[in-house]
Parts: sequence; C-alpha cells; structure tokens
Amino acid sequence: MKTKERGSLNILKSRFVVITLAAVLCLTVIIGVSVKIMQMISSGTWQNPSDEKAQELLAGGGEIVFSFGKYSDIVVLDGERGVFGVKEFSDGQAEDGEYKPVDAEGNPVDYHVKEASEDYEITEDKTAIVDLRTGKEVFHTAPGETIAGKFGHCWIIDGTESEEFKDNDGFSSVYFYALDDKFNVALDGMIFNYYESFGRYMLVQAEKNITYDTREQLYGRSFFSDNIEKTVIDTEGRVVYRDGDYDDDGYIRGITGNIMIKGDGIVLTYIDLDKLSAGEENCIVRRHEKLLCTMDFDDGSAPACRMKLKTNRDARMLEDFQPAGPEAEREMAKYKWGFVDENFEPITSMDFDGAYASENGYAVVIYDGSKALIRLKGGRDS
Repeated sequence: MKTKERGSLNILKSRFVVITLAAVLCLTVIIGVSVKIMQMISSGTWQNPSDEKAQELLAGGGEIVFSFGKYSDIVVLDGERGVFGVKEFSDGQAEDGEYKPVDAEGNPVDYHVKEASEDYEITEDKTAIVDLRTGKEVFHTAPGETIAGKFGHCWIIDGTESEEFKDNDGFSSVYFYALDDKFNVALDGMIFNYYESFGRYMLVQAEKNITYDTREQLYGRSFFSDNIEKTVIDTEGRVVYRDGDYDDDGYIRGITGNIMIKGDGIVLTYIDLDKLSAGEENCIVRRHEKLLCTMDFDDGSAPACRMKLKTNRDARMLEDFQPAGPEAEREMAKYKWGFVDENFEPITSMDFDGAYASENGYAVVIYDGSKALIRLKGGRDS
C-alpha cells in the first residue's frame, strides 16, 4: 500500500517538474520574443509589410524607394535630383529623431535649399515695410491698419481696426485691400472680407462689380450678402476667375496647386486654372462623387480618394489632412487612396491608406500601417 502511494507521489512530482519546466520554457520564449519585438520597434523595421503586400504595391503602380518602417516620416525635398528628407527613428518613437537628406538608396547627402531673397520686411508690429537694401522705411499704414502679408506683387492690408473702415452707420467689418509694389491701390481697388492664398493663386470674397482708384474711396464701405462674389487672382494681380458664391456648379471649395474645385459635395467640377488663364477651352473636367479629394496636377499626377464604405460623404480638400500627424492620418485612413493623371485615369490602384501630393514623380504614401516613399509609374527613371 505504501509502495503504491510512494509511486503515485513520484508521478505527481514528475508531472510537477515537467509542468514547471514547460512554464519556464514558455516564459523564456515570451521574454525572447518580447525583446525581439522591442528591438524591431526600436529599429523601425517592425512594420515592414509582407512580400505579398509589397508585390501588390508594385503591381498597383508604385515602386518602393524606401522600405516601409525604415523611417518614421518622409518628406520629398527634391525628387528631380533624387534627394529626399527623412526623419530617422530614435528609440522607436516616431516623434523623436531629426530630418536628414538622403539619396534614393538612403545614403546621407549634402543638400542645401537656396532661399529666395527678399528685398523687404514687415516690422514686428506689422504697420510698416522696410527696404532691406537701404534699411529705410518705405511704407507705413494708416492708423488702425496692419500689413497682413504679401501675395505675388501685392501687399495685403488689413483695415479691420481702422476708424476709416467703419461703415457709414459706424459698424466695423472685416476689410482687406491690396497695394502694388509701388504701394498704390491694386486689384482695381477691390476690397474683400476674406482671402486665402494657394501657391500661385489667391481666393478672395469681394464686392461685386465695384472698383476704386484710391484708398480714400474704400473707406466707409459696407458688405452686403447679395453683393459679393468669390474671385481667383494670380500672383501677377490678374483676375483669373469670377463667380457668384453659389451657382449651378456649386460653390468654390478651394484651390490645390493649379486646380480649383467647385461643387455641392455630390458632383465636383475641377477647373485647371493654368489652362483657364491661358484661354484654353479644355480647362474643365466634371467628375462624380467617386473621387472625393481635390487634386493638384502640378506634377502631372494627383492623389485621389474614395470612401471605404458606400455612404454619402462630402468632398474633402487635401489640405484637410494637414498638417500631417496621427490624427490627420486616422481621418485619412477612412478613405482608400491612389493617384490619377490629368485625365483622371488611374496611375496606381486605390489601395493606399493615405497619400500626399507627388513631386517630380515621387510621393509619400501610407500602406499597411506605415509610410513609404514611392516612385509613381511614369515618373522619373521608371
């Protein structure tokens, strides 16, 4: 009887030892895997897609220049010369690290961007303009006015706080007007209560069919909702497009590069402002809601997006996802992205989780959870 009990005890001990050894082995494996994962995260390689995913990307029209996960962020500095800015990982944290210029193989290069020289500067209180060549003040605003900035050859003056810009009933409004390089009234004396610049073009909301020759004629004016229109102006001060706030094509949603978009969120109309200003007839392309994002064809290609779900969704501007960051990328991931050419023909498949405007045939995309720099089909050297 005792022998049987002793044998049972030995079996239990043996099982205990086996279970203990198994537990220790499992714990060791878990620790090892965890360490490996942490190492991969720190090196920035843990998000690399599978070979199958990479092949899908290649088949979809994008050749990988930088492998996924190698860098936490990528900025195209000069795609034409093959120089790119990358933000290297530091301790696996995307917000750490610094941008470094590298070539298409990821090797560091010397790169310096030549900044355009400015002959003038605006004083800190934004009331005067100084000629940097002589150090002398060449223009000063009237009391209450400030200098909002410069667009092309025009200085934008903010007269909102000026007593002169109170209307005849004594009420203040938002007032802007423009001066040329000689500080004379520009844009035919147009006054506007809203403006936004988009590269080579500026969108303003101004009085309709009313012009002024002198600054004094601008004072005391009132805006009325039925007497305004949105106008597009180029850097030379020329009016490229005039339109009512609303019409059959919907309202102007904004400008991206050389493309202006109008629409009501269902049918979008894309207008090539370069072609329009040149008097070309084929400047308008009408598209349905399938392509929701406004586009910039400066590089001959543009990012486009579709909703993942078949639900009604208002059109989005590419600028809606700027500045780039985790929150913007979460919003961007609600769509499927790709690239189209100027005829709206696809250059890539609509498989990306995010995409930014291309430069010289290169573009930054988000795919399978991380960023990559791709060379678009039809781009340089492809």
